[in-house]
Amino acid sequence: MKQFTSIEKLDTGILYALELASSVSVLLLAFGLIASTANVLTKGAILTDNLIMQRIWAVTQCVGIDNTPTKVPQRS
Repeated sequence: MKQFTSIEKLDTGILYALELASSVSVLLLAFGLIASTANVLTKGAILTDNLIMQRIWAVTQCVGIDNTPTKVPQRS
């Protein structure tokens, strides 16, 4: 594979994108956990009574779960 530099660059780019998606999904899922906990502690003031926050929470959780890789390939 050393003779195909374009394939190596593509491989590196794909691995970088997977690592980035994994990192971003952790942040999005953490945001959802914090919002849910704050919603409980404020008796529903954050998510229950706020349509915009409900949608933001739903989108971040969907994106976070969809971007969570089951296995990141390791470079050999």
